[in-house]
Amino acid sequence: MTIACVKRLVIHQVDVKSAFLYGELDEDIYITMPKAIETDPGNSYKLRKSLYGLKQAPKAWFEKVTSDLESIGFRSAQTVEGLSIRKEDKSTPHLVLYVDDMLISTEEEDEAREIVSLPQKIYEIKDLGEAEYFLGIKISRPQKNRIELSQTKYIKELLERFGMQ
Repeated sequence: MTIACVKRLVIHQVDVKSAFLYGELDEDIYITMPKAIETDPGNSYKLRKSLYGLKQAPKAWFEKVTSDLESIGFRSAQTVEGLSIRKEDKSTPHLVLYVDDMLISTEEEDEAREIVSLPQKIYEIKDLGEAEYFLGIKISRPQKNRIELSQTKYIKELLERFGMQ
């Protein structure tokens, strides 16, 4: 956020739908079908891809997305977990990944849309446009050189939940 503010970058948000299902498993895992859809009782099936609920799912997804981001030119920053940078002739787009949510910061909106189209070729994603909420934090941009972060909504929800409003 600081870099985006100082350099007056556009911040675009993307959500990867069903992210853990893209993970590729390194080990053999077998499952049985739930009784409601079981066609051959007693059979087990080998998983080829990760599923939600598997202990391996987050790691498998992270390895897959990291590899895919590298294939489109993004390199992981050594100093900040979840930050990837793509060196280009005129600009240096940044991509922040938290599980299945991405923030992409670029100099121009057109460049942001172009970068969003790259993972869109690999995953089913939801392009959320200019970032407004990320990890429960409201992002507002009253001026190009100013970013305001707020957790007012979260605080109100907590107060309501505990009857303290």
